[in-house]
Amino acid sequence: MVKVYIDWNVMSGMKNGHFPELCKIIEKSNNLLLLYSTSHIGDIFSSYSEDENQKKIIEEDLEFITKLTNDLCAFTYKDKMFIDYTSPKELLKERIESASLFDDFSIDILFGKMSFHKVAICIESMSIGISVSDFLSFLK
Repeated sequence: MVKVYIDWNVMSGMKNGHFPELCKIIEKSNNLLLLYSTSHIGDIFSSYSEDENQKKIIEEDLEFITKLTNDLCAFTYKDKMFIDYTSPKELLKERIESASLFDDFSIDILFGKMSFHKVAICIESMSIGISVSDFLSFLK
């Protein structure tokens, strides 16, 4: 089997009726193993919104990925590449859930109502190369 990775822009075009020759080649070939990747999910996630019409489009995109790849996903972990069967719907759901963790990743949220002196001590304990006195001087 020949592993084939198709960029999301091409896949999306195929879904929307473009590249008919490529679609025919894929349909007729028995020795192609098509994959998607977490990058496809990132591309789709960048257009995610709570708008019902957009959600419908994304659902159709994910279904097309499943149809084309049978959920065969390429991903990296600790500088190594892996291929496994994973639902693109599940990957997008995880991506959406984890995105909210960073909605408000500000100093105010991280350190709450701590005094500037306590914040400075926390920063110094992180060994990021700034001393308490430098931090307090910066704030003046």
